[in-house]
Amino acid sequence: MLALENIQCAYGKKNVIHGIDLHVNKAEVVSILGANGSGKSTLLKAIVGLLPYTGSIRIQSTLVEKLKRVERAALIAYVPQMSSIPFDFSVLEVVLMGRFHTSSFGFNYAKEDVAWAHRCLEKVGMGAFSKQAYKNLSGGERQLVLIARALAQQSSIIVMDEPVTGLDLGNQMHLLDLISTLAQEGYTILQTTHYPDHALRVSHKVAWIAHGKLLAYGEPQEVVTVERILEVYGVASEMLKHESGVHHLFPLGFLHKECLCGS
Repeated sequence: MLALENIQCAYGKKNVIHGIDLHVNKAEVVSILGANGSGKSTLLKAIVGLLPYTGSIRIQSTLVEKLKRVERAALIAYVPQMSSIPFDFSVLEVVLMGRFHTSSFGFNYAKEDVAWAHRCLEKVGMGAFSKQAYKNLSGGERQLVLIARALAQQSSIIVMDEPVTGLDLGNQMHLLDLISTLAQEGYTILQTTHYPDHALRVSHKVAWIAHGKLLAYGEPQEVVTVERILEVYGVASEMLKHESGVHHLFPLGFLHKECLCGS
């Protein structure tokens, strides 16, 4: 579904991403872990066309530069960490923005578009907020609306930049369950996260990025290890396995040694 080969990105003269290769299959959840400043968000912005890059990005075997904007929007949706939307758009209007590429009427959406937007809001637990002003929502509520907007886009790939940002524990678990459900429905999910436990819970594969380079990529239990947590963050930890089969990472404390956290 998504193939990255030798991706490199820079801000001005500063290289941020250094030759990353990544392949994501259909209906997979792939989580990208890494310390602050490691290049996770930069990589996602390159994938969705918000930053220039060198190398190649293919969606369903097609180079993205050969896709028209409408074609690209039909294939890949983006959920940023946070979005500042001007004017007094309602929650429903924000979600309907995800239907813009399918509408021949501009902002005069068809009844089918409105019905789909409502379904997407219900799916993320925000159905009761459709008439409220987006700007008046909490940070976590806004994040759920942005996810609903991505679902409204009906793209086969959804790219999420730290989607649990601002969510309380209950909504975090709801979102993780939603991500798993979307994968079961055939969506391909690529997300960044600061939570190794979340990556272990929902991912088919996990990628570690450090200083803009791919440190490891593979099965969650092979990639998220106590040794790598120590290497990246300088934090000692223990891996626990619940009787349900879910793995949990338990931090024990910071060790004063060189790490890849960028500090």
